[in-house]
Amino acid sequence: DAVSSVSVLEKAEAAFAAQQSDATAGQLGDLFEYKLKEPVTIRKNQSALVPILTGDVGAEKVSLWNASSSQNRPLRAVWLTNTTGSTLDSGSVAIIEGQAFAGEGLIDPLKAGEKRLLSYAMDLAMNVDAKGESVPSRITKVQVSRGLLIQQIEERQRRTYTARNEDTEPRVLVIEHPVRVGWTLGGTLTATETTAAWYRFRVEIA
Repeated sequence: DAVSSVSVLEKAEAAFAAQQSDATAGQLGDLFEYKLKEPVTIRKNQSALVPILTGDVGAEKVSLWNASSSQNRPLRAVWLTNTTGSTLDSGSVAIIEGQAFAGEGLIDPLKAGEKRLLSYAMDLAMNVDAKGESVPSRITKVQVSRGLLIQQIEERQRRTYTARNEDTEPRVLVIEHPVRVGWTLGGTLTATETTAAWYRFRVEIA
């Protein structure tokens, strides 16, 4: 029932808080390793869980929407910053929000100081709609200077994202807009983060 499940979660959180790392981490070039501080004896037909690494990581809860998505609903995500000082291995990540299980996701290896978006569930309170011009507008400029004829041709395309928050609490929305070779962002827009494939814009939705 609900009472017993909360009790189990509280005990699990208390046990996690009391854990101490039984291993040290070290870099091996681009690889990494964990070394146990003390030997662990596991007898026949027995098993053991050894806490290798414990530590705090920086995390911001956001809603993530990607321009290539076929759905209007963004994903719930956390923007993780590895502040442990060690490399975190790849694998599954469970998200506990308050006293309840919120979802789970997969993450690639995360080096110390690296930042990563981890999505784990659908955000049913947010709706994002994207509309763009079907044909880019074309601007031509001709300039004559000292006997030279200079012609500049510029194509512009506008894309509008409309977000609606149906929750009573505000949301932080991260929109991933594609990076296109040969194109630059116009106007006064500045991306919060840029990768090889995406511009990431962080917007607060009331």
